Amino acid sequence: MESPIAPPRRKAGRPLSFDRDAALSQAMLLFWRHGYEATAVSDLTAAMGVTPPSLYAAFGDKKRLRTDYIDLYWLHVWDGVTPAAELLETMTTLIRAGKIRYWGLSNAPAWYVAQLATLAGARGVPGPIGLQYFYSLANRDIEDEHAPLAEAFGLGIQPWSPLAYGLLAGKYDRATVEASSPRTGGLPRDAASDGEQRPADDKRLDGANPFGDTLFTPRNWAIVDAVKQAAAEIGETSARVALAWVLGRPGIASTLMGVSRASQVADNIAALDLMLPAQQRAALDAVSAPEPRMLYALSRPGLRDQVVFGAGVRGWPG
Repeated sequence: MESPIAPPRRKAGRPLSFDRDAALSQAMLLFWRHGYEATAVSDLTAAMGVTPPSLYAAFGDKKRLRTDYIDLYWLHVWDGVTPAAELLETMTTLIRAGKIRYWGLSNAPAWYVAQLATLAGARGVPGPIGLQYFYSLANRDIEDEHAPLAEAFGLGIQPWSPLAYGLLAGKYDRATVEASSPRTGGLPRDAASDGEQRPADDKRLDGANPFGDTLFTPRNWAIVDAVKQAAAEIGETSARVALAWVLGRPGIASTLMGVSRASQVADNIAALDLMLPAQQRAALDAVSAPEPRMLYALSRPGLRDQVVFGAGVRGWPG
């Protein structure tokens, strides 16, 4: 389960005292119209995508949601077919109807977000205010297009999996993981570092899945070692260091965190008060620097200035 590391003072709609079971029930009510077991296939089909019917269907009635409105409505993954103009009209209707106050997108292409933000500005209607993407020391892909896009349109970024599924927290032992490859039955339970055994239901990085073997790379193991070294130098945990790095990046409004134990919540939240010293941040920046890609290398100041002007050129300050 992932939840905001810096949650708002209140839950969606009416203020609620924090109760884990109640919060989970609230989320389930939003996604499962009649409860998980009783939700029909037709209901699930109607709730897919970001078309008007699916976005309206997610609300149902106020009694089911137990709230008057949603403060921030996240659209999880663009369906690949709904035009930006249609989605913008739907979200504008929901805001004007008082069902939501703000909205944002998760895992959407940069060009699609740019369309939405541009159309919203031209039409004078509420556009998205935030973006959610996979972002951590282990994956900085959004820095090529999505982060500059967010800065240009004033959108806050809320990363998900800032610890790369526990990898950056030092959760996995390299020797044990590599000894089990290639594997078909998942990681051994003793793959956790420091002699800890993973819970039986902890399978986030097991098997050949998009987030499993693709994270166990020499580059990422080097990043894990650098995080451990930085943590040792300043007397912090690896998790706090990795989270503090993310929270200190430009354009990051807040971040999500995923935990498997209650004790990890307090440890992760402590990262809010951690300011990484310049030396440690520079070391982490260097070891995690993405390999330059030709398309984006031409847009970076050094090479761009040489190609266009033959000299270094900078814009006016401010």
